[in-house]
Amino acid sequence: YLYSIRKVQILSEGSIEVPAKESLVLPMSAANARKPTLVLDLDETLVTVACPISKTAQVTSNCLLTKRVVAKTQPQGNLVYTSYRPHLIEFLDACVLNFELILFTASEREYADKVIAIFDPQDKYFANRLYREHCTYVGGIYVKDLGSLGRNLETTILVDNSIHAFACHITNGVPIPSFFG
Repeated sequence: YLYSIRKVQILSEGSIEVPAKESLVLPMSAANARKPTLVLDLDETLVTVACPISKTAQVTSNCLLTKRVVAKTQPQGNLVYTSYRPHLIEFLDACVLNFELILFTASEREYADKVIAIFDPQDKYFANRLYREHCTYVGGIYVKDLGSLGRNLETTILVDNSIHAFACHITNGVPIPSFFG
């Protein structure tokens, strides 16, 4: 953990230059125009995905779902077990009323969209989704540059289990313990 903090500190002090990315100019609905922006990570923040199921995973009626997820590396698909962070749906239901929600993951689009569809089949939570292709790869880590979102950074926060993710905007990051089911 201390190594992680030091690596983020090095990035934030500018010792490692983070290449500038074009602003993504994400669309914003009129309903979200006055709301602050809450950016959420996917893996180990909102959900955890295991293949095959971990013997330590806690199985509850609402928590564990089974889904075949097809990814580039395994075109035939894998049976994966997706476990939600406790109270995920209630959290998202409350947040969508008060924030513009953006999902920003270092996962690949093809995989992430299938995982999101498990807990958000009606696509009602996230105004925008960003994936690995939108991250900046620096020093062996994927950094999420909030400046590229085209949102006011004074009203934007990122919740992520990896403090490396918000290395460009440390004051906008809210670290959360990793969730493994």
